[in-house]
Amino acid sequence: MRIARETPKPRSRTYNSKVPPPLKSGFPHADAGALATDGAELDCKSCSDCCRTYAVPVTAAEREIIAKQGWSAEPGFEKIETVVKASDGYHLAHTADGACVFLGDDKLCKIHAKFGEAAKPKACRIIPFMMVPAGNHWRVGIRFACPTATANLGRKVADHAAAIREYAGLMEADATTPLDKLPPPALRSGQSVRGTNCSASIPPSSRF
Repeated sequence: MRIARETPKPRSRTYNSKVPPPLKSGFPHADAGALATDGAELDCKSCSDCCRTYAVPVTAAEREIIAKQGWSAEPGFEKIETVVKASDGYHLAHTADGACVFLGDDKLCKIHAKFGEAAKPKACRIIPFMMVPAGNHWRVGIRFACPTATANLGRKVADHAAAIREYAGLMEADATTPLDKLPPPALRSGQSVRGTNCSASIPPSSRF
């Protein structure tokens, strides 16, 4: 099945891919190809904007991993909390100037530098992609708050397909409810949606 391509609006990105059958577990499928249709390109250029802008959520498993990494013995971490509790769960801590505690002076992640990309929290790995479960597949978009994404710098999105499949698998593994069983997002006060096929009015994004 393919989504018919629509003419993208300025600064939008649309992608198509084949959509395989649902997994037996009921989770959306993380193993499908992606075909970039408008040439979007991006790669991290270490601007560190996201490391200063976002409150990065961490799961219980990720908190345990960070605790075992032994940061309290590292210079500069002796009296610093690396994870803090907030009203909506746990987040990576930030310094007084707003930077993530793991952001180095070289604008690189200290977790990534010492333990590799896979050791970082899932949210850090996924950005600037956005992944939304949609029935038996994922819809993948791009956060244009990322300067690299806005400037179209790096590899084509299709070249990130293997990483995106991995991210989808991570999100499926953490889900406590089958993602294709989740209710749709609530509408904001005063917001309404007409018709039964809402997706027809939304430019299609990547499907995995």
